[in-house]
Amino acid sequence: MEKRKSLRFQQDFEVEMLDSEKRPATEAVRLIDMSLNGIGIETSRRFSVGETLGLQMAVEGGRVLQARARVRWERDDGIYNACGLEIEGLGIFDRSRLLRALKPDYFGLPELINLVLQASATLLGAYVAVDWMTSDPAHMQAVMFAVPWLIYCAAVAIGAWVAYERA
Repeated sequence: MEKRKSLRFQQDFEVEMLDSEKRPATEAVRLIDMSLNGIGIETSRRFSVGETLGLQMAVEGGRVLQARARVRWERDDGIYNACGLEIEGLGIFDRSRLLRALKPDYFGLPELINLVLQASATLLGAYVAVDWMTSDPAHMQAVMFAVPWLIYCAAVAIGAWVAYERA
């Protein structure tokens, strides 16, 4: 019978376990699987059930997530010891980054806030531009002269962005 609270994902993130003094607690850590609530690791060191460790994990372009992890189970697998760790103290934005790393199509609160802020900034910029253009007929004439160049510059910028994303 499965007692896990959430679905596990096979991942290949760099994981480092830290002791209470923020020093590496072990040399070799291999991530087996992970979820938002916990991770499974293989390590060269034995940990005690209930022990609290620091957890550092590089995700999303090298961004380092830091949290606490409590050892929930531990077993000897020969050369290495397997451990199940429960993640504690992960903030909302780090939890969202972790979820986005686990499920790339995830869209949560931080992404919604970012989208709303971008839309607000765009609308405010458009309002200021329209207000400036309608304040003086000479402004409108200057804008009409600049529109072809603005379209050209936008096309070049979009083309460069698409080339960068595909590289």
